[in-house]
Amino acid sequence: MQRLYLKGLVALLWAFAVNAPAVTASGTLPAASDLQADAEAARAQGAPILVFFSSAYCPYCHEVSELYLEPMYRRGDYGNRLLIRAVDVDSSRQLVDFDGQTTRMDAFAQREGTRFTPTIRIYGPDGSELANAIVGFTSREFFGGMLWDAIEHSISKLCGVADAPRAAPDATTRVAVRC
Repeated sequence: MQRLYLKGLVALLWAFAVNAPAVTASGTLPAASDLQADAEAARAQGAPILVFFSSAYCPYCHEVSELYLEPMYRRGDYGNRLLIRAVDVDSSRQLVDFDGQTTRMDAFAQREGTRFTPTIRIYGPDGSELANAIVGFTSREFFGGMLWDAIEHSISKLCGVADAPRAAPDATTRVAVRC
């Protein structure tokens, strides 16, 4: 009887682990579920896709999410000029990659070469990286500028215009590149 109970408990826990929603460092950022569909939307909008690779156990991931990405997402700083998605590198949750293949979040992160968290990668609608990945969290003083530069560079590439100025936005100017 006790063995049957344990087997049932193990099966129940396994079912929850496989089907549980992604727990990322982000509270409000949409989890990546279908990057191929996101790429189609990005193509129609002429927008890059920012993918935030994080871990629920990473304090720096929480900091990046809370200080930069979530406020940017909530305020709509880039409107429809940037799609933001979150990938939990520890999750076995399924997602569809840029090629339409079903994979897991952890496998996708590994395939993309994400070994450390937080990592931010910005992709074009074809699934190619548009800017150098931002790996780790160095300091509050530099991270915002690095993030802004990577986003503006990516938008510039998609617009076919010269790179955006290399200065972080102030309180009145949030987006430099407009196509």
